[in-house]
Amino acid sequence: MNHREISYSFSLLLVFILAVISATTNSSFPNERRRTYNNNAKMMFGLDMNELQEEAKRFQSKTLPLLNKLKVKQPKDVTTPLILVGGLGGSALMASRKNAKEPHWWCESTTSEPFQIWLSFKEAIPYLTEDCFMHDFTLNLLTDTNNKPFLQQKDNGVRIFGKDMGGLDGVNYITDLFKEKTPYFAPLSGFLEKNGYVAGKSLRGFPYDFRLGPKEWSTQNLTVGGDYFKLKQLIEDTFYLNNGKKVALLGHSMGGPFLQYFLANFVSQPWKDKFVKSFIPVAAAFDGNFYSMVSLLIGTNYGIPTINAKSMAKVVGLFGSVPYMSPRLTDIPFVELNGKYYGRDNQYQYMKDIDMLDTWKVFQHEDVPNDIKFAAPNVTTYCVFGYGVNTTVQFSYNGPKKIKDLELSDFTPSKFRDGDGSVADTSLKVCEGFEQSYPVIVERMFNVTHVGVVYDVNFFNYLLGILQK
Repeated sequence: MNHREISYSFSLLLVFILAVISATTNSSFPNERRRTYNNNAKMMFGLDMNELQEEAKRFQSKTLPLLNKLKVKQPKDVTTPLILVGGLGGSALMASRKNAKEPHWWCESTTSEPFQIWLSFKEAIPYLTEDCFMHDFTLNLLTDTNNKPFLQQKDNGVRIFGKDMGGLDGVNYITDLFKEKTPYFAPLSGFLEKNGYVAGKSLRGFPYDFRLGPKEWSTQNLTVGGDYFKLKQLIEDTFYLNNGKKVALLGHSMGGPFLQYFLANFVSQPWKDKFVKSFIPVAAAFDGNFYSMVSLLIGTNYGIPTINAKSMAKVVGLFGSVPYMSPRLTDIPFVELNGKYYGRDNQYQYMKDIDMLDTWKVFQHEDVPNDIKFAAPNVTTYCVFGYGVNTTVQFSYNGPKKIKDLELSDFTPSKFRDGDGSVADTSLKVCEGFEQSYPVIVERMFNVTHVGVVYDVNFFNYLLGILQK
């Protein structure tokens, strides 16, 4: 019996345990973890399964009954094909191994077929598959013969790639279990399909390697990256598959700046004029998220109780997306540790103090000038985001613990701004400053949260109006 069969057996046991807990606590995940999450609901970096679960419950009880009454329209009614792009953690990822140097014999050094690695309960079982997952998901910063740095898989025998490219399975649901409890784009996809869209043809998903940054996404000759080449090909394929109709691109959270950088810096204006109808950033974290820096210290388990947050901190510390999602356009310190404040101007000192100097090297590697990072996409842009929700922009700890021992529950939100509960207005409103020849239309939605927007029926109808123009 190989590790995949063993882990599947353990997963069935895990499902049974969590099902019992769910029945007794009215929660999908263990009660203590849910309580911690609720007390720090917006202290997160990337997509969090607990928030997806909460928003899904609201959607299923309030919005879904209304949508079920809609009549299904014919596919011929579709005017604009649409590609959906998720945020950090918002793509289901697959993995394969060929002569990989795994940490345990049961991890399988060579796999007979690809398996889902993100987000997989089967690959995150403590003392069994968790070490295999951490090994496979870890990046290394290396230098080539010209002393030029580049990010690479820690193990060159491992390959990680998006699930169901061009279909919807890689963006509708991120987890391999509890899918109906933690949908991502599935409610929106369902709404659009009822309005004539066809999955895999006029409605497509682009799952990408969210661990990376623009330098890897723009490079094709590494063991990781090349996502922008794949996106360009998918857009062209979608254009021709739909009889030459220009394509709309929707990016949620980090998916917004992911697409903005692609449009501004990777493809030419003549190419955009031919293939792209509009860019729709939704709750887009153009200038990142303040919690991104705190995650380096305390980690995150993305709402999955079997993932060790501290272990994940070491993995996340080598993500190219962490510097990409670190705020630049504000002077507010993101964290206070016993009266010492750390912000944009002393990031090196922060990483030195928390013993993460390898992360500082990744920051230096991924650094690009602001005029490139925030360059206008120069296509018609519909910028959608929530406001009126208190959003933490500084986290504080004052106490006797050593830095290395700090956990999420030790921190207190100490400064706030307007925003969507996860991303501050300073980041969401970057789109308002795009200097371009095409229009920028801003739609602000009161009291709509960062994840809640992709479940919001008012947003669904607004989007449909855009697509039918």
